[in-house]
Amino acid sequence: MAYVGLNPVRAGLTNQPEDSEFTSTKVRIEQWRENRQSQPRLKPMKTGDVSSKSQDFIPFALTDYFEFVDWSGRAVREDKRGAITSSLPPVLQRLGIDANEWLKTLRPNGNQFIRGIGKKKTLQIYVEKIGKRWLHGLHASKRLFM
Repeated sequence: MAYVGLNPVRAGLTNQPEDSEFTSTKVRIEQWRENRQSQPRLKPMKTGDVSSKSQDFIPFALTDYFEFVDWSGRAVREDKRGAITSSLPPVLQRLGIDANEWLKTLRPNGNQFIRGIGKKKTLQIYVEKIGKRWLHGLHASKRLFM
């Protein structure tokens, strides 16, 4: 997925994955920014604990995927025309995610999210969907997502 998502960057058509037309990477970033659920054509990525063996999602945290694409796209290769420029801020910063809060949130025995992780609006939609009145992690969400 990362390879395909970076094709427009590598071809020199754009400078960042967020602008890579017709890629799942762009769609996932747009979903993240707009607090939308996964597109029906895209298999969702796991949030929170990725050790589960469920086939309902890709066992890779979405923010880890964003960082992987960002890191991979910054590698300058002689056989490619383009790369993510070093002057572009890191992807978590571009997406409004506080990296320090992210690390604090996911530390062992300190995870502040139980059933889901995401922006407050997305968590509130999820709470309604599962028929609960509240969800552990709403306050942590406000600190995490700038």
